[in-house]
Amino acid sequence: MTLNGARAGERYLVLKVRGRGALRRRLLDMGILKDTVLTVTGAVPLGGPLELSLRSYVLTLRREDAALVEVRPLPGTGPGRRGWDRLLLHPVLALPILALSLLSMFWFSIHVVGGWTAGAGDALLVQGWEVGGHRVPGLAVLLEWRLQGCPVWFRAFLLDGVLAGVGTVLGFLPQLAALFLCLSFLEGCGYLTRGACLLDRLLRPFGLSGHCAASYVLACGCAVPGVLSCRTIPQESCRRLTILTASFLPCGAKLPLIALVGELAFPGCWWLAPGAYLLGLAAVLFTAWLLHGTPLFPREEVPFLLELPPLRLPTLENLWAGTGERLMEFLKKAGSLLVLASAAVWAAASFGFGPDGFAYLGPEGLEYSFLAALGRGLWPLFALGGWGDWRSVVAALSGLLAKESVVGTLAILGTPAALGHPAAALSFLLFNLFCPPCAAACGAMRQELGSGRAFVLALGYQTLFALLLSAGVYQGGALLGRLLA
Repeated sequence: MTLNGARAGERYLVLKVRGRGALRRRLLDMGILKDTVLTVTGAVPLGGPLELSLRSYVLTLRREDAALVEVRPLPGTGPGRRGWDRLLLHPVLALPILALSLLSMFWFSIHVVGGWTAGAGDALLVQGWEVGGHRVPGLAVLLEWRLQGCPVWFRAFLLDGVLAGVGTVLGFLPQLAALFLCLSFLEGCGYLTRGACLLDRLLRPFGLSGHCAASYVLACGCAVPGVLSCRTIPQESCRRLTILTASFLPCGAKLPLIALVGELAFPGCWWLAPGAYLLGLAAVLFTAWLLHGTPLFPREEVPFLLELPPLRLPTLENLWAGTGERLMEFLKKAGSLLVLASAAVWAAASFGFGPDGFAYLGPEGLEYSFLAALGRGLWPLFALGGWGDWRSVVAALSGLLAKESVVGTLAILGTPAALGHPAAALSFLLFNLFCPPCAAACGAMRQELGSGRAFVLALGYQTLFALLLSAGVYQGGALLGRLLA
């Protein structure tokens, strides 16, 4: 008999491993050798992989791959599932628990922590706060007082460029810390690996596998580690698809933008952030379905083998280390790319050729600035999205340096009134969710794809997909509004 017909709780002796090439090598590398004794401890729900216990560790193996392993039953029974695995891998409850866990993570990070800290950034920078009955002014007020006597352009650079751009994003730091804490907990307790096994059967028809699940969850924190973790995916085609689509899931740097769009057009709508993640997942599955089987992403036969670590509570030290590492990466980017982006946007918005020639223009001369000229030149490409004017275009372009810069740029230039319309705000959000990621993530994509041609094609697909989706949502919303009027 073959292993795919084995029953849970029974012991078997491996007689032979059939197949050839990468498929057979992978089975042998994971310890499924002739004369090995193994126990089938259970099966993942929805036709998912079998759970095999051998040599004191637990593996998962797809049923069709298990058909390559010839076995003979042995007398006696082996260990079954233990403890929490009976619940977390339950045939009926497993997927609802996984969905509830992920939704709870986003709800806690964005709604609970975000609600507690709402307005903290504005209080820190401008309004100030109360300490012992005394009013402490905001950082902007203190810095403006300290810079008295400095040139006007230099004061404007520090206050309206660096502080306004970076400070606005840092106001969302508590939400990011909460998200990174939840990700570190899921990873440290071993549940992330079980989620990968649960999702394998659902991802397979789209050309993906359970190996991709960890990369996608990591990409929710930051696209860079999500892309870099793709190197552990054994299937080349699946690995490339995951690299291409990992940035479609909103990372922590896109949370400020989601929050801003919520404030502008969907006040009080807690579902906007979970909806963004669901749209990202839909974009991932659509892209994988569309491209799987093409010359760049050919079909492959590689077994799904994944070791299940024991469930355990992560230590506070590990949680702190995982959260701190992710948060420091964000702060490093906020302290380098974001400062450069904010400074560059401010300079391009403050200088230009006015009626009297090249000069420092200040806020009053914004329409004559270099930035306005760039935005107007590119505006026709984005006009169908209904974004209002060139400021939205420039903000979206600044996101190519760092996605945090989109909110910072709008804080410097001012938010167009058109983004208060739900269809336009959603169009703007969708473009920034699905266009090419930040410079750091693009560098990781280029490194992992290993081909300049594949990298350019990936960026081209992301840009075209974002433009078409953005324009389609706005035009569809406008048409629906006219029909209902």
